[in-house]
Amino acid sequence: MNTRIQFCLIVAAIVVVFDAVAAAVSKAFLIDYTKMALINYILYVAAGFFGRKSFDLKTGVAAGFLAGLADATIGWYLSSVIAPFVPFAQPNYSALLVILIIILITGAGGFLAYLGASLFQLLHRSESPADRDSSP
Repeated sequence: MNTRIQFCLIVAAIVVVFDAVAAAVSKAFLIDYTKMALINYILYVAAGFFGRKSFDLKTGVAAGFLAGLADATIGWYLSSVIAPFVPFAQPNYSALLVILIIILITGAGGFLAYLGASLFQLLHRSESPADRDSSP
């Protein structure tokens, strides 16, 4: 299997596993599950950063999009099954609202991954030419 595809699938799996673990921890310790969303956003940025570092901009952004899609579908489903602690009533989700959330989270994953890839590029450009020549 192509290493770029493997990278994207690993990133998506990490996000899904995080969703399940966070939901279980939330339920067990009565921690507000919605406050853990920040970690998902950090994972999207990291996907872009490391995708750009290991491959290229397109791979980093694709990993973020796929992570967002996995988060908004499989991750959401798993966390719903686990029933994490949320200190407010959950709304009734219509099919249209679910589709809209999937689109927004997938887009947010791609956008944040783009920011992560851009951060890598910014940091990489700030290296001196001597540093780049001596790197393995």
